[in-house]
Amino acid sequence: MERVATTGKTTSVANKLKVGPLKKLYKYMTPEAISLAGGLPMDTCFPFKSIDVNLEGGEHFHLENSKTLLMNYTRGDGIAPLKTWVTEHVKQLHNPREGTESCVTVGSSDAWAKILQLVDTEAIMYDNFAYGTAINIAEVMGKKSIGVPFDEHGMIPEQLRQSVQEARAKGITVNLIYMIPVGQNPVGITMPTERKEELYRVCQELDLLIAEDGTQLAIQLVVAVVGSVLSKLVAPGMRMGWISGPSQFIEKYMLLQECTSQFPSGLSQSIFTGLTRHHGQDGFNVYAKSIQRHYKSQCKVLMNALTEHFPPGFVQYTRPAGGMFLWLTFPSLKQTPTELFEALASAAQVICVPGDSFYVPTIGQDDATYSGPPCIRLSFAYASPEKIGEAIAKMAPVLLSMERK
Repeated sequence: MERVATTGKTTSVANKLKVGPLKKLYKYMTPEAISLAGGLPMDTCFPFKSIDVNLEGGEHFHLENSKTLLMNYTRGDGIAPLKTWVTEHVKQLHNPREGTESCVTVGSSDAWAKILQLVDTEAIMYDNFAYGTAINIAEVMGKKSIGVPFDEHGMIPEQLRQSVQEARAKGITVNLIYMIPVGQNPVGITMPTERKEELYRVCQELDLLIAEDGTQLAIQLVVAVVGSVLSKLVAPGMRMGWISGPSQFIEKYMLLQECTSQFPSGLSQSIFTGLTRHHGQDGFNVYAKSIQRHYKSQCKVLMNALTEHFPPGFVQYTRPAGGMFLWLTFPSLKQTPTELFEALASAAQVICVPGDSFYVPTIGQDDATYSGPPCIRLSFAYASPEKIGEAIAKMAPVLLSMERK
């Protein structure tokens, strides 16, 4: 979130949130205090005495119950040593404005769902190809989706201005924009600073709240920046990340988290805190760079295979600067993205994602169906280099034969 959610832009849920009766007591729970208040079980009752975490490369670290393995109840913003690390990490990498706070989350999807419970908006602005899960979560919660055209640098600022003005002229409340400026999913664009500044000025002018999804930040393929979730950087099963923004908004977010999931897993928080303590801040950034190098190598394998198996001009794509995906467009083919997907799945036994599943129609579009050139999204994340090469070799004859149909 880039701007403070004022009362006029927050939901009734946000306005009703307050610190729970037992959470109010946490500030009194000093090491010297004797607590006869909440139903906190004794740490000695937990079946876990200690955990040894063995890392790739032979290194390891040790977690001990009640000291570095913190499994009891806590406030919703995260265990103290992790919150301290996140605050310093965000400060080091992003130099945020004064008044910025952070809160540990249960991953990006849960964080997005909570944002939608806090911000009062009927519709959300997206790139007109956008992350499907974010769209689905919002639409399940009753929000309209409005797509904004983009170019090779990302969302076009003037198109955003026009789209918001047209939506508001139709009586649609629009207070929120969702974007992935680094390694945009699905298209893979990384937005240059100039475009970010242009969009920010438009959002200021229109009084739009910005929700920036940092899922792909950790796996930029050009510069080293570590992001706000652990799914891509450590492991999806950790179900943990963090959200940073104005302190007023983060306070509301934490209170909502305490009303729902209470707090992120103490086991996940303890393991990740142990990892950061083991590496140190600088060492953790070195680790992140190693992950970036891996995905950069994977991406290169995929692009080289496309060059090897397809004639020039048959397939178009933008070289990604981050993320896990390559967005392919086939200007000479007449089939729909779904028809490409079905042909590749059946004839080549290669699974991709049809591009129209990410499509978000614009505000003035009467027919919500995608009608542009066929497009698909390929991931270079999971398959080995050998399997990537094999997949493209199988795809090529299927797609090339479709040009003649």
